[in-house]
Amino acid sequence: MKAKQVLRILIVLWVAIGFMPRPDLTAAETSRTTVFISDLHFGVGKNGDVWDPHEDFRWGDDLKAFLDSLTSTGKGETDLVILGDLLELWQPRKDCVSKDPDWGCTIDEMETIVKDVIAAHGVDLKLLASFARNGSNRMFIVPGNHDAALLLPSVWALISKEMGIKDGDPITLVRSGVWTSDDGTVVAEHGHQIGGDVNLYPQWPMLTSETGGDKLRRPWGEHFVQELYNEREECFPLIDNLSPESAGVRYYMADKGVWGSAQDAARFIWFNLFETSLYQKMRVLGPQKKGEEFKFNTDKGRLLGYKLFAGGFPSKDTFREKLLNDKDPLWEGLRTSLEQLAKDKAALPDDQVKLLCAHLAAQKGENPPTWTCVEPKLGALIEHTLVPKEWVMRAHLNQRLAEHPRMRTFVYAHTHELWFDWTVQIQNGVAVKVYNTGAFQRLIADEAFQALAKENGITPMQAMKSLPFDKLPACYSGVHISSEGTTTVKNWYRGGAGNGTYLSACDEKCSNVSRKCLERTQN
Repeated sequence: MKAKQVLRILIVLWVAIGFMPRPDLTAAETSRTTVFISDLHFGVGKNGDVWDPHEDFRWGDDLKAFLDSLTSTGKGETDLVILGDLLELWQPRKDCVSKDPDWGCTIDEMETIVKDVIAAHGVDLKLLASFARNGSNRMFIVPGNHDAALLLPSVWALISKEMGIKDGDPITLVRSGVWTSDDGTVVAEHGHQIGGDVNLYPQWPMLTSETGGDKLRRPWGEHFVQELYNEREECFPLIDNLSPESAGVRYYMADKGVWGSAQDAARFIWFNLFETSLYQKMRVLGPQKKGEEFKFNTDKGRLLGYKLFAGGFPSKDTFREKLLNDKDPLWEGLRTSLEQLAKDKAALPDDQVKLLCAHLAAQKGENPPTWTCVEPKLGALIEHTLVPKEWVMRAHLNQRLAEHPRMRTFVYAHTHELWFDWTVQIQNGVAVKVYNTGAFQRLIADEAFQALAKENGITPMQAMKSLPFDKLPACYSGVHISSEGTTTVKNWYRGGAGNGTYLSACDEKCSNVSRKCLERTQN
């Protein structure tokens, strides 16, 4: 046996029994590139020659060009991690029979839905499989909330058959829902289990009941999509191509009235503010002086009732205006539901009230002086700006660190918004760099969408109904970790029939420019 082989065996044994720390990446590992993409949402495809309005992924040629580029630039040594929502299983051609808000499709019904997706996107699935088999490439598929059913053995068998997966193929379903690099320093997941997300599964990655029930668990987010969202997308195809995702629903409610029950609408409003807050570095309270910190008065915040929520929207927002002043019984009912939510400490914990108080402070020039629950207070010097998103992420990363003690980089998806340059300090003095993949999808940021609608002389509602998808630039985002360990976020841009190119996350050729870019310019 060669000396190098003996040395490698000894190292593995020493690491296993704890006599020496695990070494850094081996030479073989460091030669690899890792690319994270997410949220392709392969759905029901076409009705004849016309795209179904629920279909979000219409870009097979762009996907092929992207995969060819990965193979070329990565020299056949690339790990492609699809970080959730490869499939769109919440918008089927035919709804499942169950109307229970907590339990959705049966396993048989889900298999039928998956067969429809396979029929529509078999070519795309084969493209992915072909990439994985090129050279020493590998592909990892992490389930998300929209394709959680991949965890069902019968569903994965259908996908495996279509992709031609055999034993030993470099295609892996990450059944735990959490992907880790070979050395454990990079941890990645879809992101729907972070904080109080409306799409989380209570016992993830378990989808059925502990007694082996036939129906799949249904998060509130799925209930919202299936009961309320799907029907509207038939008339407003762009409604879920906006970023943040909640923006389209806000426009709809402002124009057409409260959507669904008052309780559902109240929960949506909270979701909208929560989602937005995760992507704003909120320099909301002005410059801090030495010896000054901020104090949140959660009791006062709860007493604000529905104003605690309404005050988080800009004063010119039509939705805010209706929420505050519309006398229609539906809006009256919504205000009542928000009053109840504000008082409910179980449904709205203090940390979430603090986040809403921060939103009020962000709009302090547009709200009455009495609408406040944040006060300056003399105390220890705080050197960083208030960043509400860290409250949520820090708690989640602390949990992940317990499971993956070498974690120093965390990648997630789910929100469809590219994010970078974010370091979160967690327990034991560990600093974790956090990235969001955005989505491998044609999207448009809310601000850019408003500008596009104005440019075309129409309202946002009219734009959601009439603007074609090809008005959105061919930009598809992802997180790339080079073989040298450098992490960057990029947009794959294919502006014409060419092979495409990579753009920075801040390049304005793309319509879903990260808000992080705006923060950079403001600083």
